Amino acid sequence: MASVAALKAEGNSFFGAKNFADAEKKYTGAIEASDSADSKGLAVLYANRSACRLSLKRYLDANADATKATDLDPTYAKAHARLATSEDQLGAPHKSKESWQKALDALPKTNLTPAEETQKTQYTAGLRAAISALAQFENTKHYIPKADPRQPGGTPFIWQGNGRMPWDLAAPIVARLRNEPKTPDNLRSSAWVIHHAYEDWMNGLNMIRQVKVLDERTGAMTGIIGAITHITNGIMRDPRVMHIPDNEFIGQYNKQKAFQTKAWTEAGPEIIIKEALERQRTQGWDATRPALSITIRAWIMRSMMALGLYQQHQVAVEFYRNSLTVIRTLRDHWILESKADRGVIFEKSFIFGIQGLYLDALMQSYHSSNGAESLEVLSNLFKEAEVLIREINETSGQPREHDPVDPGFLSSFFLYPKGEAYA
Repeated sequence: MASVAALKAEGNSFFGAKNFADAEKKYTGAIEASDSADSKGLAVLYANRSACRLSLKRYLDANADATKATDLDPTYAKAHARLATSEDQLGAPHKSKESWQKALDALPKTNLTPAEETQKTQYTAGLRAAISALAQFENTKHYIPKADPRQPGGTPFIWQGNGRMPWDLAAPIVARLRNEPKTPDNLRSSAWVIHHAYEDWMNGLNMIRQVKVLDERTGAMTGIIGAITHITNGIMRDPRVMHIPDNEFIGQYNKQKAFQTKAWTEAGPEIIIKEALERQRTQGWDATRPALSITIRAWIMRSMMALGLYQQHQVAVEFYRNSLTVIRTLRDHWILESKADRGVIFEKSFIFGIQGLYLDALMQSYHSSNGAESLEVLSNLFKEAEVLIREINETSGQPREHDPVDPGFLSSFFLYPKGEAYA
C-alpha cells in the first residue's frame, strides 16, 4: 500500500498536469491512509482535494472539503481561500467575505515570501470582489423589481397580477373541462398544468405562513410538515407559479426549513450519499426518507431563487446537478426498494421534473457565458437533453399504472420536460 507522502506526491503531479479527477483520487487515498491525529497534514490534503473539486466545478463537495480543512487547521490560509472560492461560486458573498478575510489574516504580517505576496494579492482581490457582490446582493434584497410571470421563463418577483395571471385565466377553463368528457385533448390541456401547479404552490405557501418560533432562546418552533413538498411540486409542475408574494416570504421559508429538521444543509453530494446510506442502514427509512426529500427540495428552491432573484445561473446549475447526482446514485443503491420506503423523489417522474428545470438553467447559463465556458455549458446541455429524451422514451412516456395521477401530471412530468429537451 502506498504511503501518504507517495499518494500526495502523485496527486500533486496529476494536479500540475491538470488531471484533476486522478489527482482527486490520489488525495482521497492519502486522506484515508492518514493518521487522524495529524490535523495539519490532513488539512493540506483536504484543501488539495478541494482545489481539485473546484477545478471540476463540484462546488458543494469542494466547499465541504475546504470547511473540513479550516476546522483541522484554522491557521491554513489556502484552506480559507479555497472555502471562499467555493462560497463565491455558490452565490454566498456574505460567507466568502469572511473567508477571504480569514485567509488574509492567516498570512504572516511581515517578511512575506514571494509566494505569500502573490497569495495576499489574490486574497485581497477576492475580498474586494466579495464585498462588491455582497453590496449588489443586498440591493437586490431590498429592491425587487416587478416582473411578469405570464411570460415563458418569467422570473419570480413580487407582483400584482390584477386577476390576469396564468392561473387566473386557467380557472374558468378548468371549470369547463371538468364538465366535459375526459378525452385526450381535454386531459392534455395546459390549463390543468398551471391550475394544479398553482394549487400546490398556494397550499405550500399557506402552510409556510403557519410556522412560528415559540422560544428564541431554545429555537423551539411550531408549524405544518409538508409545506416545502407542496411548493416544490408546484414549481416542477409549472415554474411560472414561483413568485414572492411579499417581503416576509424568504424569512418564513427559511423558518420552515429550520422547522423540518434533520436535512443536510451544508454538505455536498459525496457526504450526503455516504451518510444517507448509513442513516438508512442504522436508523431506517423514516429517518432517511424525509431528510433526503427536504434536502433535494431545498436545493430546487435554492436554484429557483438564484435564477429569479439574483441571476446566478451557475448556482442554479450547480444545485440542480447535485440534486440529480444524489438521486441517481442512491436510486441505483435502492433500485429494488418500494416508493413507500425510499420516497417520491426517486420516482422517474420526479427526476424528469428536475431534468426539465436543469435544462432551462443550463440554457440561461449558456446565454450568460462566453468563450470556452459557453461551449462547455452547451455540451452539457446537449448531453442532458439526450439523456432526458432517452429515459422518457424508455418509460413509454407513461407513469406506472398504480400511480394515481391528475389531469396535467403527464404534461408536467413527461411531455413538457421532453419538449424542453427537444427545444
